[in-house]
Amino acid sequence: MNSQEDRQKVINRFEQQAKTDMNILAFLVSGSESQKKRNKTSDLDIRLVVKKTEDESGYTNRKYYDETVPVHVITLSKKYLLDGLKNHDMETIEIMRCSKLLFKRDETVKKIKESAENYVVPKEILEKYLDNAKSMYVKAIARKDAGEVEASQFILNSGLEIIANGYLL
Repeated sequence: MNSQEDRQKVINRFEQQAKTDMNILAFLVSGSESQKKRNKTSDLDIRLVVKKTEDESGYTNRKYYDETVPVHVITLSKKYLLDGLKNHDMETIEIMRCSKLLFKRDETVKKIKESAENYVVPKEILEKYLDNAKSMYVKAIARKDAGEVEASQFILNSGLEIIANGYLL
């Protein structure tokens, strides 16, 4: 069914679990739920900020179904988020910027979220994106001139993706 009522039940259940698990520092929802763009086919994107993840990466990604709602859970360590901010990792910044914080046990997570919401891309990072996109465009033209049309299209699409990521900054 995947109604708003079903989704809210799942959110409430996860939030209660988060409050009892001392490894969980924060509970957030993101994606269509936090942006209020959900529909009956939308999955539920849940972010758990933890002290430590199961592996050294600081990031785990799981999908499963909770009775009627598809649930996508990403677990992020606090260190992973801090490193993401420090290293200008746009995916990390975007996740934190667009997520809705429902529960926090650690004030640092709130500060990370606020930093992501107020993030301004340094000029040198933006210039790097544009330089990479320009380089991809030059490579695409060279491949096209060599008669390698498919390779040219692939490279051009990669360059457009770089431009899009730079634009999102």
